[in-house]
Amino acid sequence: MSLADCIHTVFSGASFRLVGVPLGGLFNWLTLQMSGRFQIDFWITYAGTKFLIFLFVCFSASKLLREFLSSTGRSLPRFSLLVLFSSVFLTSLQLHGYWSNDPVTSYPLSGYLSVGLTFMFLAYSFEFLRTSKRDIQLKSLFFGLIAVANYELSLGAVIGMGLFVLVYSWSTKRTKSWSRSFAQLLKLQTPQIIIGLYVVMGRFITGRNASTYAGTTVRLDSSFVPTLSKALISSFPGSSWILSRDFLGGSVAMSIRATVIAFTIIFAMFLYGKRAGIRHLAEHTNGLMISGVLFTISFYWIFGTALQSMTIKVQDETPRIGYVYTHYAIGSSVIALVVAIVLLSINWNRVRPNMQLFLAIFASFFILVQLTINWRLSGQLRASFVPNAQLTKVFTHQYPENERCEALRNWTAGNWPEYYETEMVAGLQTSYFHFHGVSFCNSFVPNP
Repeated sequence: MSLADCIHTVFSGASFRLVGVPLGGLFNWLTLQMSGRFQIDFWITYAGTKFLIFLFVCFSASKLLREFLSSTGRSLPRFSLLVLFSSVFLTSLQLHGYWSNDPVTSYPLSGYLSVGLTFMFLAYSFEFLRTSKRDIQLKSLFFGLIAVANYELSLGAVIGMGLFVLVYSWSTKRTKSWSRSFAQLLKLQTPQIIIGLYVVMGRFITGRNASTYAGTTVRLDSSFVPTLSKALISSFPGSSWILSRDFLGGSVAMSIRATVIAFTIIFAMFLYGKRAGIRHLAEHTNGLMISGVLFTISFYWIFGTALQSMTIKVQDETPRIGYVYTHYAIGSSVIALVVAIVLLSINWNRVRPNMQLFLAIFASFFILVQLTINWRLSGQLRASFVPNAQLTKVFTHQYPENERCEALRNWTAGNWPEYYETEMVAGLQTSYFHFHGVSFCNSFVPNP
């Protein structure tokens, strides 16, 4: 029944997510099974899934970084690149969940899973340009299709890759024969063409439903450019500090735990950075491939952000810098990747010690402030969603009915949209009866 609902949603929803919708349905089903049958708290499944997805993003980014280095004639162990990107990426993330639809704190599959899949597509695409191996091209096609079928914002990377392939094909042309040049270009563009056909087919199937959801309804008026500008700026590290301060009461108190964690991370990065020998990397570079990597990831970020900035939902929910949507997953990942590329491209032996010391102090200050802000926001989020945590707890561990009813009444006292509260209560009653043979709360009466 759940699978049938997913398939129906794929073909009748506002966007054609042939992979994303069934995958989301599977995740929901597994989460419910873990809680209802095995008494494993929702937050454990949630946190575990979020950890694996962030790990996948870091892994895929390290693969793309490794391909970047291979294209420049340099190499570095995958684990070193994984540590480098993870250090930049995870210490620069900003929590927005207290005021915004934030992919960092929200539904685990939203945003970052598609980023990981897209980075894999780009990594294999650049590897194919370097090696011309057919199996590598098939991997590129596979990850590109899965990424776009999971979330349409990945289309920006496919278009960006297609544009770069045009430049690459022209720059490396070895024959004057027009037919051979066209055949070679067609071969290089095969993954992009197939993915493009999938997108066209999806728009043909579900295009008429786009206006049924504000997140896919386009509004190209004077709101678009300001929304796009704010959305792009909000992806940069530190851009939400002022907004965070406002939501934290006008000031941000230092946290001892956050400070200890920050300095532990800084110390570990310093020690590993010296041992990994990152300072001795970039001495010879390939300008075409470097430009290609930077262009495609930048195009992916700007295109995805622009696509969402066209919609009514994002325009109405972006009043100032710091308000984000799932486009933040792309922006934060791409910016971290660019920073990692810059670090790999600098010949640190030629950087004066005073400048190195200044950069180390600046990075340490940033990490300390960012982790402190996130720590305080995380505490405020936990305090705000105590009724949610209590409701899932009594569901998982089969508390007495009077305690279940009390938890449900406390939760419904929150300011929830009517449709959300109605469906949540109905689903809670049905699922609890399914697992335990009794209703979650027989005496519950909805608020008038």
